Amino acid sequence: MVFECDGGYCQFTKLATDREQLQVSLMFKRDELLHDVSNNSWVQSEVSASDNVNAKQELKDIVQDGNLDRVLRVLQLAHQECIELLYAYTHHTDIVGGEHLDDAFADPKNYVIDMKVPTTFSRTSLEYLVHLIHEYLVCRVIEDWVSIVMPDRKVIWAEKIQDIKDKIISCLSRRSGRIRRSQSPF
Repeated sequence: MVFECDGGYCQFTKLATDREQLQVSLMFKRDELLHDVSNNSWVQSEVSASDNVNAKQELKDIVQDGNLDRVLRVLQLAHQECIELLYAYTHHTDIVGGEHLDDAFADPKNYVIDMKVPTTFSRTSLEYLVHLIHEYLVCRVIEDWVSIVMPDRKVIWAEKIQDIKDKIISCLSRRSGRIRRSQSPF
């Protein structure tokens, strides 16, 4: 089953080895994320009461060629932050030694989060989670860029990011199974 989302899709497949879990892939398309980053930063620059015309222009130019490398690095960092935030569902294997990790620049077309969720996990919660993560990725990029060009506005975006994180945690901590109550005459 596949369903389209705002900036991504989710794909459900039952794991052959474990009937109690579903494999879920959340994919966020780079171009859609950058489009939302561009739109939000444009609006922010237009409604800003700042008299600094250069800062407003820099905010509008967030996804231009010279700035794109920084934006993509922050987007990749935000993606990893989401994977870590979802650790209970994204943790698949332990480190066995011999891994080689580097900080080479990468420009993926899609950002994917693979999760294992219980079969009782709500589809509506998963859809909500996709929208929250999309918004988190967008806001995280803007927050970083605003901290450079309009440092006084960083607090606004940091508060938005914290609000989204709280909603993600709340979404994951909802009850996903049936409640069984023992029978008692009292």
